[in-house]
Amino acid sequence: VDMRIIYILFMFFVLLSCNSKGLFDNKEIVVTVFPETHELKGDSIQLDVLGCVDLYCVDTFLIAYTPMSEKGYFHVFSTSDFELLGSFIPIGRGPNEFYAVNYSSAYKTDDGQVKAWLSNDVMNYEWNITQSVKQKQTVIDTAYKLQGVLSDGVWLPGRDNLMFGFIKRNNNVEYTRYDLKTKKVINANKMFSRDLATDKIATASMPPCLKPDNSKVANIGWWTNYICIFNADFSDMKIVAIYHKPESIDQISATEREERILYYSCSDATDQYVYALYVNQPEKDRRYHFGYEEIHIFDWNANPVAKFIIRENIMFFRVDAYRKCLYGLTSDEKVYRYDVSSYLKEL
Repeated sequence: VDMRIIYILFMFFVLLSCNSKGLFDNKEIVVTVFPETHELKGDSIQLDVLGCVDLYCVDTFLIAYTPMSEKGYFHVFSTSDFELLGSFIPIGRGPNEFYAVNYSSAYKTDDGQVKAWLSNDVMNYEWNITQSVKQKQTVIDTAYKLQGVLSDGVWLPGRDNLMFGFIKRNNNVEYTRYDLKTKKVINANKMFSRDLATDKIATASMPPCLKPDNSKVANIGWWTNYICIFNADFSDMKIVAIYHKPESIDQISATEREERILYYSCSDATDQYVYALYVNQPEKDRRYHFGYEEIHIFDWNANPVAKFIIRENIMFFRVDAYRKCLYGLTSDEKVYRYDVSSYLKEL
C-alpha cells in the first residue's frame, strides 16, 4: 500500500511539473521598461483606394491589400507622394487570375527590379512590382507549386532558394528550413519544450517574421506575451516576456477566445530591428478600443530598444526604412504616417 501511495504521489508531481513547465526550454527574460519612450503624432494621408485591410511597405512602394476589390488584390502607391501607380493581381479563378493570395512578407531587389513573393497555400508567385508598374499590368516572373513538405504549415520565402516554415506536427510546431534547389530539409526543430494538445498549439501561435538577410527569425505572440528570436539554424534562442511573467498555456486555453488578452497583433522587421504592435486587451474589444497603443522595438539579440506610443487605434503598421517612418492603418481605413527620424538613426 505504501508503495502505491508513493507511486501516485510521484506521478502527481511529474504531471504537475510538466504542466507548469514553460513553453520553451530556455528561460525567458521579463522586460518591464524600455530604454526610450516616445509618443508619436500621426499625419493623415489619403490613398485612392477602398476596402483596404492591410498595408505593406516594399522598397519604395506602399501597397494596399484589397481582397474584395474588383481591380485586384494589391494597389501600389509611391511612398514619395502617395500617387496610385496601378492595381494588380486580378481576383478570380480564370486565366491570368489569382485566388486567395497574400503577400508573404518577403521581397528582393534584382538589378533594380523589386520582386515580392505571393502565396495562396497552393502556389508561390514571384511578382515583379517594378515591371508591373512600368507595363501597367501584372507581371509574374516565376511560380511553383507548394507540394511535399511545403504543402503544410506557414512558409516564408528567403534568399538563395531557401524556405522557412512552421508546421504543426506530432503535437508540436516544427521550425523547418527547406532548400528549393536540392528539395531537401536542412533542419527541423521542435519549437516548444513539451508536446501540446491541438487547441493549446493554436493558443501558443506566434506568427513569424524573418530578418531580411535571413540570418535570424523572430516569433511574436498573439495570446502570449512572448517574443522569441533565434538564429536560422535554430541556435542561440532568446526569449523575452513583456511587462510580466507569462501565463501558462493551460490557463490561456481555459479562457474563452473572445476573452483572451491579445498581446501583439502585428509585426514587421528590418535588418536592424524587430517591431511589434502591442495591444494588451481582449480580442472582442480590439476594433472598438480608442486608447493609446504601443509599438515595441527590439534588436535581433532580443534587447529592448524603444517604445513608441500611438494615439490612433491602428490595426496594422509597417516600417519604411528608406523614409524613416511608420505607416498605420485603422479599422475604418484611415492611414497615418509617423515620422520617427528623430528617434532612430536607422530603421
